[in-house]
Amino acid sequence: MRVSSNEASNASLFYQILQIFSMEVMQRKRNFNAAGFFDMDYKLITSILASSTTYLVIIIQFHLTNIPDCHFPKE
Repeated sequence: MRVSSNEASNASLFYQILQIFSMEVMQRKRNFNAAGFFDMDYKLITSILASSTTYLVIIIQFHLTNIPDCHFPKE
């Protein structure tokens, strides 16, 4: 099957446009925000995770101090 020079030039142009578009997408900074109030990035996610873990540890510690000693077997 033979490809005409016009089809080859269209394919080459399409390939160049596609390359330029992919480079722009890769270089663009992706930022998500919550209705424009604050940016949702990795820093926010790690802060939420750290705070949640801290509160969970504190809640577990309070729960363990309220358990009577009779629940633990004595050796």
